[in-house]
Amino acid sequence: MNIALTSLHKRILSGLAFGALVWAGAFELPSLFGYAVLLLFAVVGLHEFYRLAARMETPAFRVWGIAGGALMMLAGIARAYEPVLPATWWPVTDESGILVIFLLLLALCVRSFYEHEHRRSVQAVAVTLLGVLYVPFLLGFLLRMLFRWDPPAPLELMPATGCRLGLFLLLVVKSGDMGAFFIGRRWGRHPLCPHLSPKKTWEGFAGGLLASIAAALAVMALLPAAPGGAWFGILVVHWHDAVILGLLLSCVGVLGDLVESQLKRAADAKDSGTLIPGMGGLLDVLDSLLFAAPALYFYVIWFIE
Repeated sequence: MNIALTSLHKRILSGLAFGALVWAGAFELPSLFGYAVLLLFAVVGLHEFYRLAARMETPAFRVWGIAGGALMMLAGIARAYEPVLPATWWPVTDESGILVIFLLLLALCVRSFYEHEHRRSVQAVAVTLLGVLYVPFLLGFLLRMLFRWDPPAPLELMPATGCRLGLFLLLVVKSGDMGAFFIGRRWGRHPLCPHLSPKKTWEGFAGGLLASIAAALAVMALLPAAPGGAWFGILVVHWHDAVILGLLLSCVGVLGDLVESQLKRAADAKDSGTLIPGMGGLLDVLDSLLFAAPALYFYVIWFIE
């Protein structure tokens, strides 16, 4: 019992520290700090992914992948500041990230020509690209969301619209995670996906949905009121959007969690790393957010913007 309590305490303290880091990046420090944190998350998460691949005895061109992932995030940061900085020789566009993937694919193919085992060289190219698409590509949608509507200067605070959407994403998804954990632990009886995550149950899944909806509505209630909803910076999110997003982000968050569980099962690893006490690796924290970020981004630009 003491061990379980100690583990839970570590998890809570790590969650508070992570929340303080997010709060500082969102409201207290220049936007450059927040973007630097996202870049760091992408690099560390990609490193953990390749470490899991190594445990599977699956080859990957790790250095090339991390360099490509970092370059993809840097292209997104450059795009964020492009409207407020003087023109440069670098053609920063929305397609910069696609250009990075194209150049990375070319580089990986050329690199694979010098491997003696052709089967392993093809596997290495595939796994390297999967890591880049899984971590920095998906995380890049959060970057897009932060600067799309009111891009900041490097030393200005994070823009209100993207910042509120980002915090909405974090609170809704992580509330769903906690709801699923506590409801599943207390009342869970029917396994959700036993061969990937035996402790996840349908009862926990339902509890996570309710917790996510409650968090979405709570965020709406705390923000400035707008006709039929609340102001997210320059955007108005309506109450029905909050309910839909609570359901959508919770479901996609569970999918992201199961994807990482599959990776850890394949690697025979309990966690993706040991960076965060009580939680494991950075991917263990980001897993449910990685797929939820593009889901929120596309919902906003299709139905709210």
